[in-house]
Amino acid sequence: MKIVALPHLHKALKPIIAEILKSKKTCELDPVRIQETDEKKKQAQLKKNMLYFTPYLKQTISSIYLIQDIFPMALRNILNQIKTVTSQRFKDVPDAVYFNLTAFVFLRFICPGKMR
Repeated sequence: MKIVALPHLHKALKPIIAEILKSKKTCELDPVRIQETDEKKKQAQLKKNMLYFTPYLKQTISSIYLIQDIFPMALRNILNQIKTVTSQRFKDVPDAVYFNLTAFVFLRFICPGKMR
């Protein structure tokens, strides 16, 4: 999957990742990783980080959405198959299709692509 779709992923995400790295703003949202010991200061830092993170997240989602038209047909077929099987097996869970597709795309496509 990475071989087929990696160029499309790079086209969508490379500018955003470069911008994040260039800005050097911290977007850490895990409270455990925040070095601050004072709880009020830690919460303030998390809030500030969320303000930095949110525009990047919106930009990332928009970029991914914009490449859907050039998304490789092989991957569209895989995602369609996942959608079909999930909707048949989990008829009583309306969001199951979206959870499954999102997990597949992010965990099998976007995350490995970012690590490359």
